[in-house]
Amino acid sequence: MLTNFDRLYIGGNTKRLDLEHAPDISLVSNSAVINGGASFLEPEGGYVMNRCIQMLATAAVLLLTFNMEARAADVPHISGGVGAGERQELLAKERDYNLKIIGAEKSGNHLADVQVVIESARKERVLDTTMDGPILLAKLAPGTYTIRATFDGKTLTRTVTIAAQGLRQADFRWDVSR
Repeated sequence: MLTNFDRLYIGGNTKRLDLEHAPDISLVSNSAVINGGASFLEPEGGYVMNRCIQMLATAAVLLLTFNMEARAADVPHISGGVGAGERQELLAKERDYNLKIIGAEKSGNHLADVQVVIESARKERVLDTTMDGPILLAKLAPGTYTIRATFDGKTLTRTVTIAAQGLRQADFRWDVSR
């Protein structure tokens, strides 16, 4: 029976987390986890960890690790362009990105609050954001992507191929009745 444990060791990518944790929890290295380092200490100092607890601790570490990897893979992006000054700022930053998305009415009036979802060819969602203005700049790995842009409940879809160099532009234009 597992009772009165005074220390919990958790490893994996948890050292990269900036989390407050209780003083009786220690974050350890990946190698410590691989070597069975996720363990409980009894107050007397002996190690007690049955196979079930070890598997649960390992599963928790893996979940934290995969969660961290998903966050680490977030696509760098910025959006805006409301007003001439913001558009000039984004224009100056285009060289740092390889995808430019523009949201506008068919009449040419710019739109904000466009919901953008970008998926890889493997159907993995790489970006899900709402545009702060008519322009979104993103930096994607080379490959083919599906972009779904939604405004006022209407979704438009484009497929783009991002090359290793250069800027690819995708325009989305909606019929907006006023």
